[in-house]
Amino acid sequence: MSEQVLATEKLLTINQILGVDDTRFVDVDVPEWGGTVRISIMPGTVRDSFEAEASRRQNSGASDLGSGFRALFLATVLVDTSGERIFRTEEDITKLNAKNGVVLRRLFKMAQDINGYSEEGQEGLMGNSAADQSVGYGSDLLDN
Repeated sequence: MSEQVLATEKLLTINQILGVDDTRFVDVDVPEWGGTVRISIMPGTVRDSFEAEASRRQNSGASDLGSGFRALFLATVLVDTSGERIFRTEEDITKLNAKNGVVLRRLFKMAQDINGYSEEGQEGLMGNSAADQSVGYGSDLLDN
């Protein structure tokens, strides 16, 4: 019974939950590009929109999701100091996708990890094998 009482004392109220600024990001040095980029943790609404767009692209057949998936994902999470996306248009995403593939893969893996995408979830979203998608970055990156 005492465990149940302790758990109840820790329950958060709606005001406590909504009153917390849980915005997080990681600044990542990209020497190949001569500077730093900021990777955000997606709020629920942005995550839902991203997943809907990825699913729409995959189901439409109009675009090969696998070939532009990393750029689409990075365009969703790369933000400026105000938290606004820096890649906003399809043209921006296409140009991002033309950048150094090693850099895109490194940033994608980091963004995937800090946004809580498991290998299984990413496999289902991309329709690909989960091989080549594990990442070694931990939540200790989220010190911002």
